[in-house]
Amino acid sequence: MIPYICKVYDCNMLEATPRQRRILEFIRKFSERHEMPPTRADIATHFGIERASVQQHLQQMAKK
Repeated sequence: MIPYICKVYDCNMLEATPRQRRILEFIRKFSERHEMPPTRADIATHFGIERASVQQHLQQMAKK
């Protein structure tokens, strides 16, 4: 699970990059549909990126 999902939900969307906005929207929709947040692997698979890239995006969003 994504340990700092609450911080990600609080991310200031104006400061987020376009990809970060798409990731955040995916997390929100996934969470609503499955009643739990996606794993890093779920996000990576959905966007066709490496898990390490997902981790970097999530960390950057948590800082915002």
